[in-house]
Amino acid sequence: MKLLLTVLMLSSFVASPSNKIVDKEVKNEEKTKVLTIYNVEEYIDEELLVEFEEYYEEVYKEKIEVIYNTYESNEIMLNNIKTGKTQYDLICPSDYTIQKMLNEDLLIKFDMNDDNLTYKYVDNYNQYASPYIKELFVEKGWQEYSIPYMWGTMGIIYNIDAIEKHEDMHTWLSLWDKEYHKRFTIKNSVRDTYFVGIADAYHDELMTAKAQYEEDGDAKAYNKRVTEIFNYCDDEHIREIEKSLISLKNNAYGLEVDSGKNDVSTGKIDINFAWSGDAVYAIELAQENGINLNYVIPDEGSNIWFDGWVMPKGANKELAQIFVDFICRPESAIKNMEYIGYTSAIAGEDVFNYINDSYAGEGDNLVPFDLSYFFKGTMESEVEPIIYINEEDRYIVSAQYPTEEEIYRCAIMQDFGDQNTAVLKVWSRIKVIQIPTYVYIISLVVVIAIASLYYGQKIRKNAIRKKRMNKHKLAK
Repeated sequence: MKLLLTVLMLSSFVASPSNKIVDKEVKNEEKTKVLTIYNVEEYIDEELLVEFEEYYEEVYKEKIEVIYNTYESNEIMLNNIKTGKTQYDLICPSDYTIQKMLNEDLLIKFDMNDDNLTYKYVDNYNQYASPYIKELFVEKGWQEYSIPYMWGTMGIIYNIDAIEKHEDMHTWLSLWDKEYHKRFTIKNSVRDTYFVGIADAYHDELMTAKAQYEEDGDAKAYNKRVTEIFNYCDDEHIREIEKSLISLKNNAYGLEVDSGKNDVSTGKIDINFAWSGDAVYAIELAQENGINLNYVIPDEGSNIWFDGWVMPKGANKELAQIFVDFICRPESAIKNMEYIGYTSAIAGEDVFNYINDSYAGEGDNLVPFDLSYFFKGTMESEVEPIIYINEEDRYIVSAQYPTEEEIYRCAIMQDFGDQNTAVLKVWSRIKVIQIPTYVYIISLVVVIAIASLYYGQKIRKNAIRKKRMNKHKLAK
């Protein structure tokens, strides 16, 4: 037992990002102002923090220091905020956590319509944020409390050459098919894997909704129905979903959080259930290994997610809003997309040109990829936001910008509310396995391997980022 505890402690040391605590009394006498930011690790190009300090001093004639700390999960962040021992000016939670923080009255509003302020606050957001995402935040009632940052979908990455029947990858049911036994991994995350269980347990309901949409063309009604199904969490539904998740786990190679994209891009597994940003990373890395990957959003539907900046109570609104405005500049969005690999909520002509330079194809047999729904109204010129790509690049572009048809069948998962405990209990039962004693003995070796992979992955990520930036520079 002591060995197991040692392994777990060492594993936590290796895998956890830095998570320094900002005390309320932190001061820097050489700086007149301090901005404290709390975010997920590697979820911003930290050069932008230095640029912001320089920008602020130039524009406002005062020095500022940005203190930037990271957390491992929304749940850890929320717990730290609730204790009251830490104070931040800006946090970047996921959609369901924004909802939870709103419900628990933890946030303050952005000054969206106050013309009396002496500082810029949402100018860039108003001008460049995608109208699709702005409208969605209004529909959810988040627009006054959160400024969207990054967004994406969840889907299936698969090895084109290893999978004989590509059509199988267009349904979540393939993950239960014995033909793919131990050939894929799933997320060690209750929310992310829970909705895959829904796709199996309530497959017929999802396909009925899809057929109705194909008949009447009512996209809003279709999305509303898909959202309702993917948020089933009452006791009766949970029981059926648990059955699906148990059989899913038995068919999977294993659970993972961050290693799946590397495993599928090196050929260790053939299929991975992944976030769209990780899909982009995996596809680019796999190409270097001579492996061709595709990313698809299955026909039943999927999860579409959003992360956004929020200000907790007690935040310095002025500094927080000036920083958000800075991050919403197209040039900041491009730097973040190059660094993170995920898709910014910011549109505008510069971002469109960046995407076009990165993925526009060559030759006569090009496929049009229409991005009007995302960029329309943010372009300075009259150029239609359509890029012409090679057929084989369709999957990497759609991973960053899903088509409207794909968006219609994607749902934002809500906070489980009073059913959070019930869902977590299901997940704890699914994760429990009997571990042979000898596994403990070899665990130290595994931890060392994890450490090597962790730092090796950081090196590979940097290489991918440099390749992406060099490609963009060459295109210019």
